[in-house]
Formats: sequence, structure tokens, C-alpha cells
Amino acid sequence: MIIRFVIFLFFVLTYAQLWAEGSDSTKAPAFYYGDKGWHLESADKVYSTDIQLRLQFRYAYPYDQDPVTLNDVNIEEQHIFRISRARLKIGGHVFSPKFKYYMEYELSNSNLLDFWGMYSFHKSFKIMVGQYKARYNTERVISSGKQETLDRSILTRPFTIDRQTGITFLGNLAGEGALNFSYWAAVFSGTGQGDFVADDSYPMWKGRLQWNMFGSVMKFVGSDLEKSKSWRGYIAGGLVNNHSQFTRFSQSGGGQLEGYSDPSLPGQYHITQFFIESAFKKNGISWQQEFHKKNILDKETSNTRTLYGNYMQVGSFPSSYLPSFPSKLELAFRYAFYIPDSNQTDLKQTEYTFSTNWFFKEHLNKLTAEVSYFDMDEILGLNPGWRFRFQWDVSF
Repeated sequence: MIIRFVIFLFFVLTYAQLWAEGSDSTKAPAFYYGDKGWHLESADKVYSTDIQLRLQFRYAYPYDQDPVTLNDVNIEEQHIFRISRARLKIGGHVFSPKFKYYMEYELSNSNLLDFWGMYSFHKSFKIMVGQYKARYNTERVISSGKQETLDRSILTRPFTIDRQTGITFLGNLAGEGALNFSYWAAVFSGTGQGDFVADDSYPMWKGRLQWNMFGSVMKFVGSDLEKSKSWRGYIAGGLVNNHSQFTRFSQSGGGQLEGYSDPSLPGQYHITQFFIESAFKKNGISWQQEFHKKNILDKETSNTRTLYGNYMQVGSFPSSYLPSFPSKLELAFRYAFYIPDSNQTDLKQTEYTFSTNWFFKEHLNKLTAEVSYFDMDEILGLNPGWRFRFQWDVSF
């Protein structure tokens, strides 16, 4: 943790020195508060910095995290108050507006989450290098502060590839109308956040192809805050191939799904997975959907397991069609199911979540109240039922 923090400070101070040397000292730099926090830009626009602090204050009952095992369910009911996230974000461009960079640091546990640079040769071809969320499925790419619901679905834990270290080639093939596509092709270490080297000779390969059928690229942001007058959206799919010692990834790095133990061989688990998703917005109504399938081969035992799941989510501002409702109120609903083993469909896990948002300043300042119901494996006694959570998410 200390090493990560030192690296983080080193690059911040180095950038500050470059900014001071490169700026035109005869003109005053621009300094103001914007949507990305405090913005500082040199008079010649060669250097810029945005600094933002984000906090999440959360209440949960009778538990907070999605239940996974019997131990998660058989706990004493609790009223939980906590700061679920405290993040420092620094981003901008250096040397040229074409060369962007971004850093994100979790203050509560001294964890460097993101550190990357991206150079834009052209709209159709960019290169991104560093540690960051792999541009794979939408639900994980969208920031937790820009979602419709308080947190992500039960599919995230088993299917996300989360943050990885590596290189991504991306761009938008901006054809007219429906001939508009975006792509992401990446090579990663495949060992998760904080690890920079593959644990065997096989890196992680990842691809995503997105069809922007309405002719423009829709940002990875939940809710149709703009109350779009015309349709926006996309259909996308992606693939991952990886050999590593892990069967899942999270903000904590690599880990194991239920039924898997720490491996004895480098690259012991060969994972292949894919997803198909859709997202649309119009007139305050938003839609998200993802289907995932994942195969895990244990190369030591030759056992193969297949996991799959799907979620569907819809959000709406009632004021778009019922003017008597407050314009700052949004309602959202999500249904998700997850089957951890295709040979045992009776282990199916289901989530129903109803969420309400009140936007003071779009996603920069909002209140979220959420009720979820989990229907899980009753054979093992996993039947956790209802959960209530309330959260204030603010960035400044």
C-alpha cells in the first residue's frame, strides 16, 4: 500500500513540475470549478488537471454486501452505517490534448485503483496503457457513482474481469447512421489489480465490439438525465481468454469463486467467457441488459464448469410523461439471475431490486434508496430475503 501511494504522489508531483515549466508564464492559467471538480489549465492549453473528491455515505439493513455463502446469511441482523467509498480523482491532459491521463485513489484503504495514459492518434485509433477497468461489460465499466441503482447486480462478482494492467487499442469507426461501430482490443497481465506480470506464459486477451445503431456513441453513464429527444443506444458483445491462478476478479485483485481453492500450479485455471448486452435511452427512460457465460477449466483436475446469468434493468423519470411528478425523481428496477453451475440449475440465484434516485446535481450529488429481494439456494439454506439500503453520493 505504501509503495502504491508513493508512486501516486511521484506522478502527481512530476506532472505539477512539467505543468509549471510548460505553461506560458506571460498569461494567467484558467482555474474554475466544473463537472469534474477543480479544473486548472495552462494558458496555452497544453496542460490541464481536474481534481475531484468523491464520497459515499451508506446505511444498510440487515446486511450490506450481496450474500454469497451460508456464512453471509446466518449473521445477526445489523444496522450498518459506513463510508463505502472515499476516492480522490485526478485527470487531464499533458504535453497535448491528445495525451490524456487519469489516476484514482481509494483513501479509506490506501489503494491505487486507476493509473493510465491514453494517446489519441485519431478518433478511430487510440492506445490506452496502465491499470484500469477493462472495457468489457457496461455494468462494471460504469462508475458506481453514475449508476441507476445503489450498486451492481449479483452478476458482477462471478463475471467481471475488473481492473487489469495492460494495453488497449480502441476507437470509433464513425460510419453514417447505423454504420457506426466502436471497438476495444486488449492484452492484460490477467492477474488482476495490483499485479503487473502474468503468473505463466499466457496473458489475458479481451475484445469488445459495439454497434451504435443510432449513429452516435452513448457514454457509459446510467440514467437518461438529458431526457433524450431521440433514441440513443447500442448492442455489444465481448470475449475473454485467460490462464491464471484466479477464477474471479474484484477491486481487491484476483480471488476464487465458491468451490475453488488456491491453486498449486501457475495458470491453473483456463477461463473463456463472453457476453452480449444492450443499452438504450430516450425521453428519460433507460434500459440495460447483459447475458454472460463463463467456462472454467481446472488444468490440474481437467474438470470444467460453466456459469451463466442475465440481468435486465429499466429506469424512468416519471415527470417525462406525468408532469405532476418531481423532475429530480427517478425510479429503477432490476431483475437478475445467476447459475453458478450449468449442471445444477437448482442452485439458481435471483435478485429483484427496486431503486429510487433524487438528483440534486445529476450524479455529482444524489440520494438513492433501494430495496432488494434475494431468492437463493434453499437446499443449502441460502434464503436471505429482503435488504434495504440508503446512500448519499457526492462529488466535489
